[in-house]
Amino acid sequence: MAVRTLPRDTITFTGRHNEVECLLTRAAPTQGHGIHIVSGMPGAGKTALVVHVAHRLATSYTSGQLFVRLHAHTPGRAPADPADMLESLLTCPGVEPRHIPHGLDAWSDLWRDRLAGRRMLLVLDDAASSSQVEPLLPGGTPSA
Repeated sequence: MAVRTLPRDTITFTGRHNEVECLLTRAAPTQGHGIHIVSGMPGAGKTALVVHVAHRLATSYTSGQLFVRLHAHTPGRAPADPADMLESLLTCPGVEPRHIPHGLDAWSDLWRDRLAGRRMLLVLDDAASSSQVEPLLPGGTPSA
């Protein structure tokens, strides 16, 4: 049950000071949490930026930090199915596979229930659309 799956931070991360500070401020636990979107051209360094910020925020999200690759633009691979991702994610907060219900809505509801009251940092990388991301989002929790 891995709950700290961030990739390694880039040791030589430089630049993007304004973007780093903006994300650190907005994603800080004292700011009310929520959804933060980073978009831009392929190869611009979005993943490196978000992973760098996530490592700086990690100690504030004591329940874990999850990095989920959604593969929207991975050559030779179909974008990840939210149902498959949820089935896998549900084992992170300790749900036994035999207790995982069936169906996307049930998985999404259980995922939100398991995150309720936890400080979890969830990075959804390389998303194809909002419909791929929506079922994976925490509810009204102290997560980001």
